[in-house]
Amino acid sequence: MDDPLADVLPVAMPPHDDRVEMSDGVKVDVVQPGHPILGGTPRA
Repeated sequence: MDDPLADVLPVAMPPHDDRVEMSDGVKVDVVQPGHPILGGTPRA
């Protein structure tokens, strides 16, 4: 994948566009609630 973010983000990025339309929303499972990127986001 020719994406400059692929080298700096701590994630695995697939070599293709994997976006999916979810007009009804999605359920998110936070697996690291204490991670700094969440910045104190409240749990629902």
